[in-house]
Amino acid sequence: MEQAGVDAVVASTPVNVTYVSDFWSVSHWTRRSAQAFAIAGRSSTRAIGLVVPLGNADLVPADGHRAPDFVESYDRFVFTPPREPQANLEPEAAQLLSIVAGHPDAERGPIDALAEAIRRVGGNTAHIAIEYDGLLHGDNVRLHSLLPDIRFTDGLPLLRAARSIKTAEEIRRLRRAAGISADAFQAAVADSHPGDTELDVQRRFHAALAMQDGTPFLTSITSGPRTALPNGQAGGRQLQEEDGIRFDGGCRYLHYVSDIARIAAFEAYPSTHRAYYRAVVNGLEAAVDVARAGARAADVFAAAVDAVRRSGIPHYERSHCGHGIGIENYDAPRITPASTDVLEVGMVICLETPYYEIGLGGVQAEDTFLVTEDGLEPFSTTPPEPIPAGTG
Repeated sequence: MEQAGVDAVVASTPVNVTYVSDFWSVSHWTRRSAQAFAIAGRSSTRAIGLVVPLGNADLVPADGHRAPDFVESYDRFVFTPPREPQANLEPEAAQLLSIVAGHPDAERGPIDALAEAIRRVGGNTAHIAIEYDGLLHGDNVRLHSLLPDIRFTDGLPLLRAARSIKTAEEIRRLRRAAGISADAFQAAVADSHPGDTELDVQRRFHAALAMQDGTPFLTSITSGPRTALPNGQAGGRQLQEEDGIRFDGGCRYLHYVSDIARIAAFEAYPSTHRAYYRAVVNGLEAAVDVARAGARAADVFAAAVDAVRRSGIPHYERSHCGHGIGIENYDAPRITPASTDVLEVGMVICLETPYYEIGLGGVQAEDTFLVTEDGLEPFSTTPPEPIPAGTG
């Protein structure tokens, strides 16, 4: 914020509100009309304000470092307070009572509450970076009419830049998410046999995620020729002896996501497919060799594509070979041929080298890494050969 010359940043979309404040509401994540805002003031300490519907006030973080400095609520909701004073309320309940007590008697909407929160942080003449994506039609006009002397600029670039470098806690969550996903897929295919369906594999995968507190996220599980479908969804196709099983996706763990890819196969998996798989693994390994703090994302892309071509797929083409990952599946940097991004210490990236040949099938290798001064620290590791299926 100091570099951008702004006094505060306002987050409005679900991922960025949660990123800034730790506030998470299923209503906010699923309905645009259930607006919430997080405001971070320019300060050497954590200074956070929240704007939430009163009906979601029970989800405001209440413990220690996660609690906001203030909450502005809007809309109506009925809570029945304790009939007698209670000294030992749970922290969430105590905070909820405090928010209810401070709720204005007069009805007001989300933008009115947001305007009041901005005044609390920056006064009436501040420079505010606001993420416009979470505003509804007419909100921008209303906000400017309520705060005519505030200077507003687009806050999304600032939020994206901040999100590209991960904190220690974000790194912990991302490492755990990647590990959960890798373990769950391996467990799912170990118990899979010819005659099972793709949906059977997916059910086992999702069950294994749940046992480790992971929530399914963007799961793509296909088999045989269907592995050539980049975003294919599991269906009723029965697994065959010569099949490969392609998995791409992961889970959400404490709001942070994983995105890895694996190939599993039975013993009769054709040698041609195994050779293609080895080629894309070589491409992934070449990208890892080049990637480190200070490396150009475009050079990482070039190394991956060149290695796959030299390893047996001379016609290999890709639009990207990876991306940053965090609370959202695609953070900076983008690993593309035209990318101007440069890798920095603290970034977490996914590197990937998929190959899809319609009518034949697809192979894919994708893993997650922390960027360090000396190279990459892996959160997950693609096996050099397809994972044996049906061993359980």
